Amino acid sequence: MDENRVYAYGDVQTEALQLKLVHTLTSSLTSWHPELQAAAADALASLCYRNTEVRREMGRLDACRLLVNLLYSQHVDVHKAALCALRAYCVDPARAQEIEQRECLSQVCKLARSDKDDVIFRALSLAWMLAGVDSIKEKLASEETGGFLKHVVLLLRSNNRHVKSMAAILLRKLSLIRENAKKVFDEGAHTELVSVLFDTDDTTKVNVVGCLHLLCSERRQRETIATNQDLTEFLSTTRHVQRREGKAKPSSALVSSSKKLFDLLFPSKEEEGEDRFSLR
Repeated sequence: MDENRVYAYGDVQTEALQLKLVHTLTSSLTSWHPELQAAAADALASLCYRNTEVRREMGRLDACRLLVNLLYSQHVDVHKAALCALRAYCVDPARAQEIEQRECLSQVCKLARSDKDDVIFRALSLAWMLAGVDSIKEKLASEETGGFLKHVVLLLRSNNRHVKSMAAILLRKLSLIRENAKKVFDEGAHTELVSVLFDTDDTTKVNVVGCLHLLCSERRQRETIATNQDLTEFLSTTRHVQRREGKAKPSSALVSSSKKLFDLLFPSKEEEGEDRFSLR
């Protein structure tokens, strides 16, 4: 489930193209055997990772359509592999839009409600990659069939650290759109995000703080978030870089993001006066 998985090296990817292996694997996606479908999708995920030529060949072969079809498979290993392959495939906005046009966002949202953590993680990861396109950000935030946004907020309570981290990262990306940030706030995400800060790694903390910063786009939201005493304590402690007894020094990225959020929530009187005009 960790994204530090082993992907094919560049020379292997090149050789796969020369041997027309991408064509063979794409054809295997239509096999009647779930094991072969899963293996083919997983191999395509490895081959197209950071390789434009492989992705271009997959596009020519219409692999996206076949992978999207596999999202509806009843076999867990199949839709898990398809989620991974689509995530590796849609690193380009044009590829993400291609997936969006296949009208499969609702199925991705449905898979995020799986009872299996590794499926949830992969679905959230694909949603995060797709959300690089603003129109998809808006669709994900307004998906009402399964209450996707509310569900992602609830996943911040997950006992699985990978799922919890990916939920925070996805909420941060969705909140880049101001209207989405309001929706995320209205779902009570700010309270759940603060809870995550005390039991996770520094990278996730940076994303949580970054998301909270985006949720402060409106005065009402900012004033509410500023009343959270746990957050105030965390920011006050973290923005000072000295080593704390029994704890490692926070990363420079976390210190910087914490300081920016603290300054936004608790500006000096001079800055507060200027801000009053800027927020009108």
